Amino acid sequence: MALDGLMLNNVITDLNEHLPMRINKIYGINKTDFLIHVRLKKERKVLLISTQATSNRIHFTNRDYTNENEPSNFVMLLRKHLLNGVISEIVQKDYDRYVKIKVDNHNSIGDPVSFHIYLEFLGRFSNMIFCDENDVIFDAVKRISPLENPDAIIIPGATYEIAQSQNKKDPFSDFNYDINDSFVNQYSGFSPLLDKEFRYRIKNGETFMEIIKNISESNKLVITKTNKKPDFHAIALKHLGDVYSEHEISKGFDSMYFQMALKRQIANETRDLAKFISRELKKQRKKIVRLENQFEKNLDADINLKYGDLIITYQSQIKKGMKFANLIDYENDQPITIELDEKLDAIANAQKYYKKYRKQTNSLKHLSEQIELANKEVKYFQLLSEQLEFADVNSAKEIKQELIDNKYIFEKKHKHQSKKKMKPDFLTINYDEQTIIRVGKSNIQNDYVTFKASNKNDYWFHVADYHGAHVSVSTDDLSDDVITLCANFAAYYSKARSLKNATVNYTMIKNVKKIPKAPLGMVSIDNFESIYVQIDPLLIHKYIN
Repeated sequence: MALDGLMLNNVITDLNEHLPMRINKIYGINKTDFLIHVRLKKERKVLLISTQATSNRIHFTNRDYTNENEPSNFVMLLRKHLLNGVISEIVQKDYDRYVKIKVDNHNSIGDPVSFHIYLEFLGRFSNMIFCDENDVIFDAVKRISPLENPDAIIIPGATYEIAQSQNKKDPFSDFNYDINDSFVNQYSGFSPLLDKEFRYRIKNGETFMEIIKNISESNKLVITKTNKKPDFHAIALKHLGDVYSEHEISKGFDSMYFQMALKRQIANETRDLAKFISRELKKQRKKIVRLENQFEKNLDADINLKYGDLIITYQSQIKKGMKFANLIDYENDQPITIELDEKLDAIANAQKYYKKYRKQTNSLKHLSEQIELANKEVKYFQLLSEQLEFADVNSAKEIKQELIDNKYIFEKKHKHQSKKKMKPDFLTINYDEQTIIRVGKSNIQNDYVTFKASNKNDYWFHVADYHGAHVSVSTDDLSDDVITLCANFAAYYSKARSLKNATVNYTMIKNVKKIPKAPLGMVSIDNFESIYVQIDPLLIHKYIN
Protein backbone atom coordinates (compact mmCIF):
# COMPACT_ATOMS: atom_id res chain seq x y z
CA MET A 1 0.00 0.00 0.00
CA ALA A 2 2.83 2.40 -0.87
CA LEU A 3 2.12 5.75 -2.49
CA ASP A 4 4.13 5.90 -5.73
CA GLY A 5 5.06 8.94 -7.83
CA LEU A 6 2.32 8.58 -10.45
CA MET A 7 -0.45 8.28 -7.86
CA LEU A 8 1.09 11.19 -5.95
CA ASN A 9 0.98 13.25 -9.17
CA ASN A 10 -2.80 12.78 -9.29
CA VAL A 11 -3.08 13.71 -5.61
CA ILE A 12 -1.12 16.94 -6.17
CA THR A 13 -3.24 17.75 -9.24
CA ASP A 14 -6.37 17.34 -7.09
CA LEU A 15 -4.96 19.57 -4.31
CA ASN A 16 -3.90 22.29 -6.78
CA GLU A 17 -7.51 22.74 -7.86
CA HIS A 18 -8.19 24.18 -4.39
CA LEU A 19 -5.34 26.72 -4.26
CA PRO A 20 -4.90 29.19 -2.67
CA MET A 21 -5.57 27.93 0.87
CA ARG A 22 -5.31 30.11 3.96
CA ILE A 23 -4.02 28.31 7.06
CA ASN A 24 -6.26 28.73 10.12
CA LYS A 25 -5.07 26.03 12.53
CA ILE A 26 -2.32 23.42 12.81
CA TYR A 27 -2.49 20.31 15.02
CA GLY A 28 -0.44 17.21 15.56
CA ILE A 29 -2.17 13.82 15.71
CA ASN A 30 1.08 12.14 16.76
CA LYS A 31 4.80 12.49 16.01
CA THR A 32 4.37 11.75 12.30
CA ASP A 33 0.85 12.93 11.37
CA PHE A 34 -0.43 16.50 11.14
CA LEU A 35 -3.69 18.33 10.43
CA ILE A 36 -3.71 21.75 8.74
CA HIS A 37 -7.08 23.50 8.81
CA VAL A 38 -7.42 25.70 5.72
CA ARG A 39 -9.97 28.14 4.35
CA LEU A 40 -10.69 28.02 0.64
CA LYS A 41 -12.74 30.44 -1.42
CA LYS A 42 -16.10 28.93 -0.51
CA GLU A 43 -15.43 26.34 2.17
CA ARG A 44 -13.15 25.09 4.91
CA LYS A 45 -11.15 21.87 4.70
CA VAL A 46 -8.61 19.91 6.71
CA LEU A 47 -5.37 18.88 5.03
CA LEU A 48 -3.77 15.74 6.45
CA ILE A 49 -0.03 15.13 6.09
CA SER A 50 1.36 11.79 7.26
CA THR A 51 5.01 10.72 7.29
CA GLN A 52 4.18 7.40 8.94
CA ALA A 53 6.24 4.57 7.42
CA THR A 54 3.38 2.43 6.11
CA SER A 55 0.80 5.13 5.36
CA ASN A 56 2.67 8.29 4.27
CA ARG A 57 0.37 10.53 2.24
CA ILE A 58 -1.22 13.97 1.80
CA HIS A 59 -4.92 14.62 1.20
CA PHE A 60 -8.01 16.35 2.55
CA THR A 61 -9.83 14.54 5.34
CA ASN A 62 -13.23 14.83 7.00
CA ARG A 63 -12.55 12.16 9.62
CA ASP A 64 -12.49 12.95 13.33
CA TYR A 65 -8.86 12.43 14.31
CA THR A 66 -7.85 12.97 17.95
CA ASN A 67 -5.16 15.60 18.44
CA GLU A 68 -2.15 15.32 20.73
CA ASN A 69 -2.76 16.49 24.30
CA GLU A 70 0.19 18.85 24.09
CA PRO A 71 1.52 20.23 20.76
CA SER A 72 5.06 19.18 19.92
CA ASN A 73 7.86 21.71 19.40
CA PHE A 74 7.59 21.07 15.65
CA VAL A 75 3.87 21.91 15.65
CA MET A 76 4.51 25.06 17.70
CA LEU A 77 7.17 26.10 15.18
CA LEU A 78 4.76 25.60 12.29
CA ARG A 79 2.10 27.61 14.11
CA LYS A 80 4.51 30.45 14.81
CA HIS A 81 5.42 30.97 11.16
CA LEU A 82 2.51 29.59 9.12
CA LEU A 83 -0.75 30.57 10.85
CA ASN A 84 -2.73 32.99 8.64
CA GLY A 85 -0.31 32.23 5.80
CA VAL A 86 -1.49 31.18 2.34
CA ILE A 87 -0.53 27.95 0.61
CA SER A 88 0.15 29.26 -2.88
CA GLU A 89 1.97 26.37 -4.49
CA ILE A 90 2.13 22.56 -4.22
CA VAL A 91 4.54 20.94 -6.67
CA GLN A 92 6.04 17.51 -7.22
CA LYS A 93 9.57 16.84 -8.42
CA ASP A 94 9.85 14.76 -11.62
CA TYR A 95 6.96 12.40 -10.77
CA ASP A 96 9.03 11.30 -7.79
CA ARG A 97 7.84 11.08 -4.17
CA TYR A 98 9.05 14.56 -3.24
CA VAL A 99 6.60 17.44 -2.71
CA LYS A 100 7.22 21.13 -2.08
CA ILE A 101 4.55 23.29 -0.43
CA LYS A 102 5.06 27.06 -0.60
CA VAL A 103 3.41 29.21 2.08
CA ASP A 104 3.30 33.02 1.76
CA ASN A 105 2.94 35.04 4.96
CA HIS A 106 4.14 38.19 6.74
CA ASN A 107 6.78 38.46 9.43
CA SER A 108 6.41 40.28 12.77
CA ILE A 109 7.02 43.72 11.17
CA GLY A 110 4.64 43.11 8.26
CA ASP A 111 7.13 42.31 5.50
CA PRO A 112 6.12 39.54 3.06
CA VAL A 113 8.00 36.26 3.56
CA SER A 114 7.75 32.76 2.17
CA PHE A 115 8.30 29.36 3.73
CA HIS A 116 8.76 25.92 2.21
CA ILE A 117 7.54 22.58 3.50
CA TYR A 118 9.23 19.62 1.84
CA LEU A 119 7.57 16.21 2.01
CA GLU A 120 9.52 13.05 1.32
CA PHE A 121 7.16 10.07 0.97
CA LEU A 122 9.82 7.37 1.11
CA GLY A 123 8.33 4.63 3.29
CA ARG A 124 10.23 4.28 6.54
CA PHE A 125 12.47 7.17 5.48
CA SER A 126 9.51 9.54 5.05
CA ASN A 127 10.05 13.04 6.38
CA MET A 128 8.61 16.53 6.60
CA ILE A 129 11.12 19.38 6.51
CA PHE A 130 10.25 23.01 7.30
CA CYS A 131 12.50 25.67 5.71
CA ASP A 132 12.67 29.38 5.04
CA GLU A 133 12.47 30.81 1.49
CA ASN A 134 16.18 30.07 0.99
CA ASP A 135 15.66 26.42 2.03
CA VAL A 136 17.53 26.86 5.32
CA ILE A 137 16.05 24.24 7.63
CA PHE A 138 14.10 25.35 10.71
CA ASP A 139 13.35 21.78 11.79
CA ALA A 140 12.05 18.41 10.59
CA VAL A 141 9.98 15.49 11.80
CA LYS A 142 13.11 13.31 11.58
CA ARG A 143 16.50 14.92 11.96
CA ILE A 144 19.42 13.30 10.12
CA SER A 145 22.91 14.08 11.39
CA PRO A 146 26.07 14.12 9.21
CA LEU A 147 27.13 10.88 10.90
CA GLU A 148 23.95 9.12 9.78
CA ASN A 149 24.03 10.34 6.19
CA PRO A 150 26.59 12.95 5.10
CA ASP A 151 24.80 13.32 1.74
CA ALA A 152 21.39 14.18 3.22
CA ILE A 153 21.85 16.28 6.34
CA ILE A 154 18.53 17.32 7.93
CA ILE A 155 19.28 19.46 10.98
CA PRO A 156 18.30 23.04 11.93
CA GLY A 157 20.54 25.55 10.15
CA ALA A 158 21.55 23.25 7.30
CA THR A 159 20.43 23.95 3.74
CA TYR A 160 17.92 21.47 2.40
CA GLU A 161 18.79 19.89 -0.92
CA ILE A 162 16.26 17.72 -2.70
CA ALA A 163 17.59 14.37 -3.94
CA GLN A 164 19.21 14.38 -7.37
CA SER A 165 17.14 13.23 -10.33
CA GLN A 166 17.81 9.65 -11.47
CA ASN A 167 17.54 10.61 -15.15
CA LYS A 168 14.61 8.32 -15.80
CA LYS A 169 12.18 8.78 -18.67
CA ASP A 170 8.92 10.75 -18.47
CA PRO A 171 6.12 8.14 -18.65
CA PHE A 172 3.68 10.68 -20.16
CA SER A 173 5.85 11.62 -23.13
CA ASP A 174 8.26 8.77 -23.84
CA PHE A 175 6.53 5.51 -24.75
CA ASN A 176 9.56 3.55 -25.94
CA TYR A 177 10.25 0.91 -23.33
CA ASP A 178 12.21 -2.30 -22.94
CA ILE A 179 9.83 -5.05 -21.89
CA ASN A 180 12.76 -7.08 -20.57
CA ASP A 181 13.71 -4.37 -18.08
CA SER A 182 11.68 -3.20 -15.05
CA PHE A 183 9.52 -0.11 -15.61
CA VAL A 184 10.80 1.05 -12.20
CA ASN A 185 14.31 1.32 -13.69
CA GLN A 186 13.11 3.01 -16.89
CA TYR A 187 10.47 5.55 -15.81
CA SER A 188 9.94 8.12 -13.08
CA GLY A 189 7.06 7.53 -10.68
CA PHE A 190 6.77 3.75 -11.02
CA SER A 191 6.53 1.37 -8.07
CA PRO A 192 7.03 -2.44 -8.22
CA LEU A 193 3.25 -2.77 -7.81
CA LEU A 194 2.53 -0.56 -10.82
CA ASP A 195 5.24 -2.37 -12.82
CA LYS A 196 3.35 -5.65 -12.29
CA GLU A 197 0.06 -4.00 -13.31
CA PHE A 198 1.53 -2.61 -16.55
CA ARG A 199 3.01 -5.98 -17.46
CA TYR A 200 -0.30 -7.72 -16.76
CA ARG A 201 -2.29 -5.27 -18.89
CA ILE A 202 0.23 -5.24 -21.76
CA LYS A 203 0.17 -9.05 -21.77
CA ASN A 204 -3.64 -8.85 -22.07
CA GLY A 205 -3.63 -6.52 -25.07
CA GLU A 206 -3.46 -2.96 -23.68
CA THR A 207 -0.74 -0.57 -24.80
CA PHE A 208 1.60 1.45 -22.58
CA MET A 209 0.09 4.66 -23.96
CA GLU A 210 -3.48 3.55 -23.14
CA ILE A 211 -2.60 2.60 -19.58
CA ILE A 212 -0.67 5.79 -18.84
CA LYS A 213 -3.52 7.83 -20.37
CA ASN A 214 -5.99 6.12 -18.00
CA ILE A 215 -3.80 7.07 -15.06
CA SER A 216 -3.42 10.67 -16.29
CA GLU A 217 -7.16 11.15 -16.77
CA SER A 218 -8.17 9.45 -13.52
CA ASN A 219 -9.37 11.65 -10.70
CA LYS A 220 -10.22 8.66 -8.51
CA LEU A 221 -8.53 6.40 -6.00
CA VAL A 222 -9.35 2.80 -6.96
CA ILE A 223 -9.11 0.34 -4.07
CA THR A 224 -8.60 -3.25 -5.14
CA LYS A 225 -9.54 -5.91 -2.61
CA THR A 226 -7.30 -8.96 -2.16
CA ASN A 227 -7.19 -11.97 0.13
CA LYS A 228 -4.71 -10.06 2.29
CA LYS A 229 -4.62 -6.27 2.51
CA PRO A 230 -6.39 -4.05 -0.05
CA ASP A 231 -4.21 -1.98 -2.37
CA PHE A 232 -4.82 1.17 -4.40
CA HIS A 233 -3.86 3.28 -7.39
CA ALA A 234 -5.43 5.64 -9.90
CA ILE A 235 -6.58 2.61 -11.90
CA ALA A 236 -7.87 -0.82 -10.92
CA LEU A 237 -5.06 -3.25 -10.12
CA LYS A 238 -6.37 -6.07 -12.26
CA HIS A 239 -3.40 -8.35 -11.61
CA LEU A 240 -4.55 -8.50 -7.95
CA GLY A 241 -8.17 -9.32 -8.72
CA ASP A 242 -11.38 -7.98 -10.19
CA VAL A 243 -13.05 -6.77 -6.97
CA TYR A 244 -12.44 -3.04 -6.63
CA SER A 245 -14.20 0.22 -5.77
CA GLU A 246 -13.70 3.79 -6.96
CA HIS A 247 -13.56 6.77 -4.57
CA GLU A 248 -12.79 10.44 -4.63
CA ILE A 249 -9.07 10.64 -3.87
CA SER A 250 -9.35 12.11 -0.38
CA LYS A 251 -12.32 9.93 0.61
CA GLY A 252 -10.49 6.89 -0.70
CA PHE A 253 -7.43 7.58 1.43
CA ASP A 254 -9.67 8.13 4.45
CA SER A 255 -11.35 4.82 3.74
CA MET A 256 -7.98 3.07 3.47
CA TYR A 257 -6.12 4.57 6.38
CA PHE A 258 -8.45 6.03 9.01
CA GLN A 259 -9.17 2.74 10.80
CA MET A 260 -5.50 1.79 10.54
CA ALA A 261 -4.47 5.12 12.05
CA LEU A 262 -7.13 4.77 14.73
CA LYS A 263 -5.91 1.31 15.72
CA ARG A 264 -2.33 2.57 15.84
CA GLN A 265 -3.35 5.53 18.00
CA ILE A 266 -5.35 3.26 20.33
CA ALA A 267 -2.34 0.93 20.60
CA ASN A 268 -0.11 3.89 21.49
CA GLU A 269 -2.58 5.13 24.10
CA THR A 270 -3.18 1.72 25.68
CA ARG A 271 0.29 0.12 25.53
CA ASP A 272 1.70 1.73 28.66
CA LEU A 273 -1.66 1.52 30.45
CA ALA A 274 -1.89 -2.21 29.70
CA LYS A 275 1.62 -2.74 31.06
CA PHE A 276 0.83 -0.78 34.23
CA ILE A 277 -2.45 -2.61 34.83
CA SER A 278 -0.82 -6.00 34.20
CA ARG A 279 1.98 -5.11 36.63
CA GLU A 280 -0.53 -4.03 39.30
CA LEU A 281 -2.56 -7.22 38.88
CA LYS A 282 0.57 -9.31 39.28
CA LYS A 283 1.63 -7.33 42.35
CA GLN A 284 -1.79 -7.58 44.04
CA ARG A 285 -2.08 -11.32 43.36
CA LYS A 286 1.34 -11.92 44.89
CA LYS A 287 0.31 -9.79 47.85
CA ILE A 288 -2.85 -11.89 48.38
CA VAL A 289 -0.80 -15.13 48.44
CA ARG A 290 1.61 -13.62 50.95
CA LEU A 291 -1.18 -12.30 53.19
CA GLU A 292 -3.12 -15.57 53.11
CA ASN A 293 0.00 -17.52 54.07
CA GLN A 294 0.56 -15.17 56.98
CA PHE A 295 -3.09 -15.45 57.97
CA GLU A 296 -2.88 -19.27 58.02
CA LYS A 297 0.26 -19.08 60.09
CA ASN A 298 -1.31 -16.72 62.60
CA LEU A 299 -4.29 -19.02 63.06
CA ASP A 300 -1.96 -21.10 65.30
CA ALA A 301 -1.66 -18.24 67.80
CA ASP A 302 -3.23 -20.38 70.59
CA ILE A 303 -0.06 -22.47 70.83
CA ASN A 304 1.85 -19.40 72.06
CA LEU A 305 -0.80 -18.79 74.74
CA LYS A 306 -0.43 -22.41 75.81
CA TYR A 307 3.38 -22.12 75.96
CA GLY A 308 3.11 -19.03 78.14
CA ASP A 309 0.68 -20.79 80.52
CA LEU A 310 2.92 -23.87 80.80
CA ILE A 311 5.98 -21.74 81.55
CA ILE A 312 4.08 -19.94 84.33
CA THR A 313 2.83 -23.27 85.70
CA TYR A 314 6.32 -24.79 85.78
CA GLN A 315 8.26 -21.58 86.46
CA SER A 316 10.05 -23.12 89.46
CA GLN A 317 11.73 -25.61 87.10
CA ILE A 318 12.90 -22.98 84.62
CA LYS A 319 16.09 -21.06 85.25
CA LYS A 320 17.87 -18.30 83.39
CA GLY A 321 20.33 -19.69 80.85
CA MET A 322 18.14 -22.61 79.76
CA LYS A 323 17.53 -22.98 76.03
CA PHE A 324 14.72 -25.54 76.31
CA ALA A 325 12.23 -26.68 78.92
CA ASN A 326 10.92 -30.27 78.90
CA LEU A 327 7.50 -30.08 80.56
CA ILE A 328 4.28 -32.12 80.87
CA ASP A 329 1.29 -30.87 78.89
CA TYR A 330 -1.56 -30.56 81.42
CA GLU A 331 -4.17 -31.14 78.70
CA ASN A 332 -3.03 -34.64 77.68
CA ASP A 333 -0.25 -35.52 80.16
CA GLN A 334 2.21 -35.85 77.27
CA PRO A 335 5.77 -34.48 77.37
CA ILE A 336 6.32 -31.20 75.52
CA THR A 337 9.49 -29.25 74.71
CA ILE A 338 9.33 -25.43 74.70
CA GLU A 339 12.06 -23.25 73.27
CA LEU A 340 13.35 -20.55 75.67
CA ASP A 341 15.42 -17.40 75.47
CA GLU A 342 18.45 -18.20 77.64
CA LYS A 343 18.87 -14.52 78.51
CA LEU A 344 15.44 -14.39 80.18
CA ASP A 345 13.97 -15.95 83.28
CA ALA A 346 10.70 -17.95 83.35
CA ILE A 347 8.35 -14.95 83.79
CA ALA A 348 10.03 -13.00 80.98
CA ASN A 349 9.87 -16.01 78.64
CA ALA A 350 6.18 -16.42 79.41
CA GLN A 351 5.56 -12.73 78.73
CA LYS A 352 7.38 -13.12 75.41
CA TYR A 353 4.98 -15.89 74.30
CA TYR A 354 1.95 -13.90 75.53
CA LYS A 355 3.12 -10.88 73.51
CA LYS A 356 3.53 -13.05 70.42
CA TYR A 357 0.01 -14.48 70.98
CA ARG A 358 -1.56 -10.98 71.25
CA LYS A 359 0.29 -9.79 68.15
CA GLN A 360 -0.87 -12.76 66.09
CA THR A 361 -4.51 -12.59 67.20
CA ASN A 362 -4.65 -8.82 66.65
CA SER A 363 -3.11 -9.21 63.19
CA LEU A 364 -5.83 -11.60 62.00
CA LYS A 365 -8.37 -8.80 61.67
CA HIS A 366 -5.82 -6.57 59.94
CA LEU A 367 -4.78 -9.35 57.56
CA SER A 368 -8.42 -10.09 56.71
CA GLU A 369 -8.96 -6.41 55.85
CA GLN A 370 -5.80 -6.34 53.74
CA ILE A 371 -6.82 -9.49 51.86
CA GLU A 372 -10.24 -7.98 51.19
CA LEU A 373 -8.68 -4.72 49.93
CA ALA A 374 -6.22 -6.62 47.71
CA ASN A 375 -9.07 -8.66 46.22
CA LYS A 376 -10.96 -5.45 45.48
CA GLU A 377 -7.85 -4.07 43.78
CA VAL A 378 -7.60 -7.22 41.65
CA LYS A 379 -11.27 -6.91 40.61
CA TYR A 380 -10.77 -3.21 39.85
CA PHE A 381 -7.70 -3.75 37.65
CA GLN A 382 -9.36 -6.73 35.97
CA LEU A 383 -12.24 -4.38 35.12
CA LEU A 384 -9.83 -1.80 33.65
CA SER A 385 -8.01 -4.53 31.72
CA GLU A 386 -11.29 -5.68 30.18
CA GLN A 387 -12.27 -2.09 29.32
CA LEU A 388 -8.93 -1.57 27.56
CA GLU A 389 -9.68 -4.49 25.25
CA PHE A 390 -12.46 -2.54 23.51
CA ALA A 391 -11.35 1.02 24.33
CA ASP A 392 -11.14 3.75 21.71
CA VAL A 393 -8.66 6.63 22.02
CA ASN A 394 -10.87 8.77 24.26
CA SER A 395 -11.86 5.82 26.46
CA ALA A 396 -8.18 4.97 26.95
CA LYS A 397 -7.45 8.57 27.94
CA GLU A 398 -10.33 8.50 30.43
CA ILE A 399 -9.02 5.26 31.96
CA LYS A 400 -5.64 6.94 32.33
CA GLN A 401 -7.29 10.02 33.89
CA GLU A 402 -9.18 7.77 36.31
CA LEU A 403 -5.88 6.21 37.43
CA ILE A 404 -4.42 9.69 37.87
CA ASP A 405 -7.46 10.86 39.87
CA ASN A 406 -7.18 7.77 42.11
CA LYS A 407 -3.45 8.44 42.66
CA TYR A 408 -2.30 5.21 41.04
CA ILE A 409 -0.17 7.07 38.52
CA PHE A 410 1.13 10.61 38.42
CA GLU A 411 1.31 12.93 35.44
CA LYS A 412 3.60 15.88 34.95
CA LYS A 413 1.68 19.12 35.18
CA HIS A 414 1.92 21.38 32.15
CA LYS A 415 1.90 25.15 32.42
CA HIS A 416 -1.01 25.59 30.04
CA GLN A 417 -2.94 22.50 31.08
CA SER A 418 -6.65 23.26 31.34
CA LYS A 419 -8.25 22.63 34.72
CA LYS A 420 -11.71 22.36 33.16
CA LYS A 421 -12.99 18.79 33.12
CA MET A 422 -14.27 17.71 29.72
CA LYS A 423 -17.52 15.86 29.27
CA PRO A 424 -16.80 12.12 28.80
CA ASP A 425 -16.91 11.11 25.15
CA PHE A 426 -19.42 8.26 25.42
CA LEU A 427 -21.12 6.69 22.40
CA THR A 428 -24.48 8.29 21.53
CA ILE A 429 -26.87 6.74 19.02
CA ASN A 430 -29.94 8.58 17.74
CA TYR A 431 -32.02 5.50 17.05
CA ASP A 432 -35.02 7.53 15.93
CA GLU A 433 -36.67 10.87 16.74
CA GLN A 434 -37.90 9.59 20.12
CA THR A 435 -35.05 7.25 21.12
CA ILE A 436 -31.50 8.07 22.21
CA ILE A 437 -29.11 5.29 23.27
CA ARG A 438 -25.99 6.06 25.33
CA VAL A 439 -23.09 3.61 25.80
CA GLY A 440 -20.29 4.04 28.33
CA LYS A 441 -17.03 2.17 27.71
CA SER A 442 -14.98 3.26 30.72
CA ASN A 443 -15.73 3.79 34.42
CA ILE A 444 -15.86 7.56 33.92
CA GLN A 445 -18.21 7.20 30.95
CA ASN A 446 -20.36 4.61 32.79
CA ASP A 447 -20.81 6.90 35.79
CA TYR A 448 -21.67 9.86 33.55
CA VAL A 449 -24.10 7.89 31.35
CA THR A 450 -25.97 6.44 34.34
CA PHE A 451 -26.10 9.34 36.78
CA LYS A 452 -25.69 12.53 34.73
CA ALA A 453 -26.63 12.05 31.08
CA SER A 454 -29.80 10.05 31.81
CA ASN A 455 -32.89 10.69 33.91
CA LYS A 456 -34.51 8.39 36.46
CA ASN A 457 -37.18 7.14 34.05
CA ASP A 458 -34.71 6.07 31.36
CA TYR A 459 -33.93 2.39 31.05
CA TRP A 460 -30.53 0.94 31.96
CA PHE A 461 -28.85 -2.23 30.61
CA HIS A 462 -25.84 -4.24 31.86
CA VAL A 463 -24.54 -7.71 31.06
CA ALA A 464 -25.09 -10.23 33.87
CA ASP A 465 -22.10 -11.75 35.71
CA TYR A 466 -19.45 -9.71 33.87
CA HIS A 467 -17.92 -6.26 34.00
CA GLY A 468 -19.11 -4.17 31.07
CA ALA A 469 -20.69 -1.09 29.56
CA HIS A 470 -23.51 0.88 31.14
CA VAL A 471 -26.16 1.40 28.44
CA SER A 472 -29.06 3.78 28.91
CA VAL A 473 -31.94 4.56 26.58
CA SER A 474 -34.31 7.51 26.57
CA THR A 475 -37.49 6.55 24.76
CA ASP A 476 -41.26 6.76 24.82
CA ASP A 477 -41.49 3.29 23.30
CA LEU A 478 -39.25 0.56 24.71
CA SER A 479 -39.88 -1.83 21.83
CA ASP A 480 -38.43 -5.32 21.49
CA ASP A 481 -36.03 -4.04 18.79
CA VAL A 482 -34.70 -1.32 21.11
CA ILE A 483 -34.31 -3.79 23.99
CA THR A 484 -32.41 -6.21 21.73
CA LEU A 485 -30.11 -3.46 20.43
CA CYS A 486 -29.35 -2.08 23.91
CA ALA A 487 -28.76 -5.60 25.24
CA ASN A 488 -26.37 -6.24 22.35
CA PHE A 489 -24.37 -3.11 23.18
CA ALA A 490 -24.20 -4.10 26.85
CA ALA A 491 -22.98 -7.60 25.99
CA TYR A 492 -20.64 -6.56 23.15
CA TYR A 493 -18.72 -4.05 25.29
CA SER A 494 -17.99 -6.60 28.00
CA LYS A 495 -16.00 -9.76 28.65
CA ALA A 496 -19.00 -11.67 27.28
CA ARG A 497 -18.15 -10.38 23.77
CA SER A 498 -16.35 -13.65 22.95
CA LEU A 499 -19.51 -15.66 23.71
CA LYS A 500 -22.33 -16.30 21.24
CA ASN A 501 -25.05 -15.54 23.78
CA ALA A 502 -25.29 -13.60 27.02
CA THR A 503 -27.82 -12.64 29.69
CA VAL A 504 -28.41 -8.90 30.09
CA ASN A 505 -30.25 -7.29 32.99
CA TYR A 506 -32.29 -4.13 32.51
CA THR A 507 -34.29 -1.81 34.73
CA MET A 508 -35.20 1.85 35.15
CA ILE A 509 -32.35 4.10 36.25
CA LYS A 510 -34.18 4.99 39.47
CA ASN A 511 -33.45 1.39 40.53
CA VAL A 512 -29.68 1.78 39.99
CA LYS A 513 -27.65 2.84 43.05
CA LYS A 514 -24.00 3.62 43.61
CA ILE A 515 -22.17 1.30 46.00
CA PRO A 516 -20.62 3.33 48.86
CA LYS A 517 -16.81 3.49 48.74
CA ALA A 518 -16.76 1.28 45.62
CA PRO A 519 -14.77 2.27 42.50
CA LEU A 520 -16.41 4.56 39.97
CA GLY A 521 -19.00 2.75 37.86
CA MET A 522 -19.78 0.03 40.43
CA VAL A 523 -23.53 -0.09 41.11
CA SER A 524 -26.27 -2.26 42.56
CA ILE A 525 -29.71 -2.78 41.01
CA ASP A 526 -33.10 -4.12 42.02
CA ASN A 527 -36.47 -4.72 40.34
CA PHE A 528 -34.77 -5.76 37.13
CA GLU A 529 -35.72 -7.99 34.23
CA SER A 530 -33.41 -10.15 32.12
CA ILE A 531 -33.12 -10.93 28.44
CA TYR A 532 -31.09 -13.72 26.85
CA VAL A 533 -29.57 -12.20 23.71
CA GLN A 534 -27.56 -13.53 20.79
CA ILE A 535 -24.59 -11.19 20.36
CA ASP A 536 -24.63 -9.74 16.83
CA PRO A 537 -21.41 -7.80 15.93
CA LEU A 538 -22.87 -6.82 12.54
CA LEU A 539 -25.77 -5.10 14.29
CA ILE A 540 -23.33 -3.20 16.56
CA HIS A 541 -21.09 -2.09 13.69
CA LYS A 542 -24.11 -0.88 11.75
CA TYR A 543 -24.56 1.82 14.40
CA ILE A 544 -21.00 2.58 15.53
CA ASN A 545 -19.80 3.08 11.94
